[in-house]
Amino acid sequence: MKTPRTIAAALLAALTLAACAPASGTQTSAPAAAPAAGQDPAPDTAAGAGLRILTAGNADGMYAAVTVSEPGSRIFPTLLSWIDYASARQVILCSRPNCDHSDDSCPARLPAGAGEAGCYALDDGLLLKYSVTDPDTYELTGQYLYLCAADGSDPRLLAQTAANWDFLTDGDAVYYSCQQVEGQDADALAQSVWYRQPLSGGQAEELFRCDIGDMLVCCAGRELVQVNWFDNALYAVNADTGVRRTLPMTPAGEDGQSSAFAALDGRLYQLLPGDTDTLRWLDIASGQAGTLALQWPDGAAAGEPGPFSAAGGKLLLELGDGAGNYRRVAVDPADGSVTEVPLQFMDGSYLQPVRILAEGGSQLYVQYETRFESVTLPGKSGEPVPGETAVPRTALISYTDFFAGVPNYRDVETLPAVQ
Repeated sequence: MKTPRTIAAALLAALTLAACAPASGTQTSAPAAAPAAGQDPAPDTAAGAGLRILTAGNADGMYAAVTVSEPGSRIFPTLLSWIDYASARQVILCSRPNCDHSDDSCPARLPAGAGEAGCYALDDGLLLKYSVTDPDTYELTGQYLYLCAADGSDPRLLAQTAANWDFLTDGDAVYYSCQQVEGQDADALAQSVWYRQPLSGGQAEELFRCDIGDMLVCCAGRELVQVNWFDNALYAVNADTGVRRTLPMTPAGEDGQSSAFAALDGRLYQLLPGDTDTLRWLDIASGQAGTLALQWPDGAAAGEPGPFSAAGGKLLLELGDGAGNYRRVAVDPADGSVTEVPLQFMDGSYLQPVRILAEGGSQLYVQYETRFESVTLPGKSGEPVPGETAVPRTALISYTDFFAGVPNYRDVETLPAVQ
């Protein structure tokens, strides 16, 4: 009789919310202003479907790669799983009856040595990225991008590529970048090369190249909005033509400190360092800009600005007390009104806002507790080594309860930790 494997609920997929609304919601009703002298005109983004940043989840659930404790294995195997919001359960994406997921016959199991797996939910499928390492030498042997059916079946190789973690789609193709270095020593030039990979298959097409320091912020229509802290500039790059225009917003404050950004309904909001009274905003398509005065409740202390994001139609700002503890407030972009979101938990020694893992329809998938469990991990020679791992306790909560600070959690039954 085979020893049952237990499975770690460590979510290896990228769980950070993309701070970018789908392109269908990025246009505003405000009329486009005529470009100022010397300012690049806003491009026509009507051709082709808009781009959106892919995440691990959709309205129905979220994909996650999990690891299997396997005695004697130097690199633990990886399985695909699905966190189903309707049933509030995490399940292995395996359709074989009575399968114990112990060998390559399991359809949810990635090849031996697979790791660094990323799952991305498409409208009708799963985009899967992973690398393979030789379990004896620990050398990288390959990096792969697969397209699977929504249930994880029928994997089809799209490309062998060292793609970065950001993936975009317009429904017909996926877009990604790879780092590329040309030349040697002092003449070496590092760039990010963006590609378009049709979901129907075929060769990836190189689209454009940009500075390796250009970091993706969000999408608007057919444009990628990127920040370059070295240039202290924001750019919008057309994915089809590679044409880049400079946006009229300076990323860093007057003291050179980096600001934070959140995108919502076609606008990019900027939180300047140390400023909790005003947000700057920019309509990406038209170039119109303005400010939003924050209306704090009487007696509310702002605190040290931290992570800045958007969810549920509101801007979310985390504020620190200088000692490692944080709380969260919600900002209504319509009038700047600020309300506390008093849902927190102890993460180690510090008080933190509940961690938003994904948005799903009318609810959020969150972590609201951390517990520690004993585990057995593989040593360098494959011998079992005892250890401890942090296991998140996760749940679903409606937007209404979340913004009201009501801890009406619906616990999600996740897979047990590695033993």
